[in-house]
Amino acid sequence: GLRARQKCAKLQISAVVQHTEHSGVVSHRPQWRHRCRQRFECRQSATIHRTPTRQTLITAAEIKQEALRLGFAACGIAQACHLPDDAAQLQAWTTRQFHGEMAYMEHYADKRANPQLLFEGAQSVVVVLLNYAPPRTLNADQPQIAKYAYGTDYHFVVKEKLRKLQQFIDTRATQQCQICCDSAPVFERRWAERAGLGWIGKSGMLIN
Repeated sequence: GLRARQKCAKLQISAVVQHTEHSGVVSHRPQWRHRCRQRFECRQSATIHRTPTRQTLITAAEIKQEALRLGFAACGIAQACHLPDDAAQLQAWTTRQFHGEMAYMEHYADKRANPQLLFEGAQSVVVVLLNYAPPRTLNADQPQIAKYAYGTDYHFVVKEKLRKLQQFIDTRATQQCQICCDSAPVFERRWAERAGLGWIGKSGMLIN
């Protein structure tokens, strides 16, 4: 629950949705290794890659290696597809008003469950994690704030890294890219799980 999440190391999740007629990225999702037991709290972002004008020449290994070089903690790739179970869970969740004042969660439910509706021709989702744990915490007698809010707004930090990853891909495959950070309806944690970066626990958080 909340107490456990407060003790978690902090990670940032980002997703790259790639649109290709022929993709050299991946056509399958890697298997998750159940050796890791460290918990993480996550945030989400997305980079969208549209249909290229020529055959993609970049490989999954190259994308993952560049993501790590840019400072991301991990990178995985999953095949873009419909997520009917998540769509049903979201519908039940919003019907019971568990989303509170987050009215935006009611919008674009069909697209949230299927990136191929959100971005025509989507084939792959590239997910990255970014640790935002601060080097030190606030003293117990100080007002406490969420650790992800200690430093620079994570939207700026993640977008800068995603733009660099975008440029890396663009130099090897002609693609038009759009970067989104908490602004596109995407099940980021589910895609992180499908990309082999962890699994979703009872708290709803990704465990890596």
